[in-house]
Amino acid sequence: MRVSMIQLAVEASESADERRRRAAGAVRSRAGDDLVVLPELWTAGAWAYDRWDQDAEPLDGPTAEAMSAAARHAGTWLHAGSTSTVADPWGEVLAEAGRDEQAVTADVDMAEVLRIRSALPVLRDRVLGVAPGSRTLTGATGSR
Repeated sequence: MRVSMIQLAVEASESADERRRRAAGAVRSRAGDDLVVLPELWTAGAWAYDRWDQDAEPLDGPTAEAMSAAARHAGTWLHAGSTSTVADPWGEVLAEAGRDEQAVTADVDMAEVLRIRSALPVLRDRVLGVAPGSRTLTGATGSR
């Protein structure tokens, strides 16, 4: 299983919408990973308490939509921080925490992940491990 944990810089001058687009781009770039994890509080601007009311949104709001679409594009499972949510490669939420302290568990069926990857050409035909400035492959997947 390949897991990526993305640390996002949070700038007070950046809007929630700009940060959401940047995070979605980071998730989309992780095609081939089995699980992508985003940090807590990135959606709320971390410690920018004065903006929390302004940037608040429902659990199924624009951040959930953008992150589901990004996970679907990358064909990866996603844990998107703040409210613990696990989404499958199609963007369907499989497990989600409520407001109380709790653990969220989701079973990842690797056979299903492989089936989805083979069905999506962008994932099936990807090439990994090309060293910058080199023509040497350190590893490859797909039909190339």
